[in-house]
Amino acid sequence: MDLSAPKKTIVLCIEGCHGTGKTSICDWFTKFGVEKLDEGFMKDYPLNIHPQSFVMEHQWISNWFSRIMSKVSYEKKNFYVIDRSPYTSVFYTKKGDGQIFKPLIDKLIEDVKERANIHIYTLCLIVEKDILWERITERLKIEPSRKKYGEDSKEWMEKIWEKYQDFEWDLTFPNSKSKSKFDNSLALMLDMLKDEKNVEVPTLKLRKNDLEVKVV
Repeated sequence: MDLSAPKKTIVLCIEGCHGTGKTSICDWFTKFGVEKLDEGFMKDYPLNIHPQSFVMEHQWISNWFSRIMSKVSYEKKNFYVIDRSPYTSVFYTKKGDGQIFKPLIDKLIEDVKERANIHIYTLCLIVEKDILWERITERLKIEPSRKKYGEDSKEWMEKIWEKYQDFEWDLTFPNSKSKSKFDNSLALMLDMLKDEKNVEVPTLKLRKNDLEVKVV
């Protein structure tokens, strides 16, 4: 049995209200060989329980941590980027007080850091309200199924947007710019993580076909 201390692993959670560009940010990291974990890992249940109900959000949190620990245990990588953190359930739970989840999530993050050397950080994307609503309505034309999550409601968007503004994240980052400035913005984001919050993010190097990702 290997009793050595577990290797340090960084998990960077890209957060933000729906439509802020989390998936695009995560996709950017994959250009450097970083593994992206999306939010679609919950299986469907035949009980017809709404995914944003209190019981399903609670299960989502448990499965979120289970997947991270499983990935780290079997793949032995030192850096992951993930679409959404478990704090998402604090904001999106519709029937039940999502704030109940926050102290639980805080403790779970502390526990996996202490016991498994998994360091979880959050980076929240901030987009101006009008621009955000434009993005959401355009996406609904392509993905109308997202209406089941209430994404066709501007009032719901504004409610969630306000909650994200008031929450204490490891770092917030503006993401209202055009895609032409995308790469420069993300490079700046990494610098901000290192300099302002002392987050140990990887040095990402893209050289021809060689990919190098390491924690510095």
